[in-house]
Amino acid sequence: MKYQYLKFRSMLLVLSICLVSISFTGFTKRPKGFTVKKIQSFHKPSEKWDVSNEISTDSIKKILEQPFTYLGSGNHCYAFLSDDSKYVLKFFKQKHMSKRIWQNYLPLPEKINVFRASRIEKHQKEREKAFSSYKLAYEYLKDETEIVYMHLNKTTHLKKPLHIIDQHGTTHHLNADNLEFLLQKKADVGYTLISKLMKQSKLEEATDKLISFLEVVVRRAKKGIFDRDIQFYKNFGFINGKAVEIDVGEFKYCTECKTTSMQKNEVLAASEQIKEWLHCNYPTLEPKFQEKVDEILNCI
Repeated sequence: MKYQYLKFRSMLLVLSICLVSISFTGFTKRPKGFTVKKIQSFHKPSEKWDVSNEISTDSIKKILEQPFTYLGSGNHCYAFLSDDSKYVLKFFKQKHMSKRIWQNYLPLPEKINVFRASRIEKHQKEREKAFSSYKLAYEYLKDETEIVYMHLNKTTHLKKPLHIIDQHGTTHHLNADNLEFLLQKKADVGYTLISKLMKQSKLEEATDKLISFLEVVVRRAKKGIFDRDIQFYKNFGFINGKAVEIDVGEFKYCTECKTTSMQKNEVLAASEQIKEWLHCNYPTLEPKFQEKVDEILNCI
């Protein structure tokens, strides 16, 4: 009898949690893609995420005056393109970094409470890892990433509404001070420029551009910063012919990266990705590219 009673209580508790969850989601499925709710957080400002932006407040306000239209979604951010096509505004996806407020106060039995605590801790670690990467990118890799402005804390000085147009064409007016975001110069992603040069039979220039990707990797590694997700086809690009790293959400500082062997390993791993692409698209460029890679390795 006691066992049945405990089983009944457990089932009742699970049912209650489900009902509460349904009530907070409004009896609707979680919408796919970008929504304003997905970029909002309840985190308080922290000195840990303070960044000394080089651009003046007036200058950033001027840039943010224009509307930004939905561009796409990555692992960590939703991206919006400025009306003049010069900048990309990136809002951080909060689902892996935040927790639902009601979950903190809902009374639960000990076993479930332990699970809740572990989930909250996991989200905190995800936020710590991501924001550490963004801050590293801005403070040490501005030239390699072309980040213009970093806003990791809520503020009060911008006093600027952001006008963003989502994937459905709906315009949203948001308070810039209340959001966490970064602003980056717009780049041509991946191998777009390389393909264009190859079609123009500019083999030497195409090879040099590919090598400039690797030079970015070398400069980053020499600063002791490692990329946990180096994917050239989507995380690198060109801004006015200059190679840059676009996705900055997986950087990690490690002293080992400063060693010669680690720098060479980074170059080798990166060059393999490029050689795979060349093999499938422009195999005649492979020998020349490998020759350039060997030169880089000998200079490290």
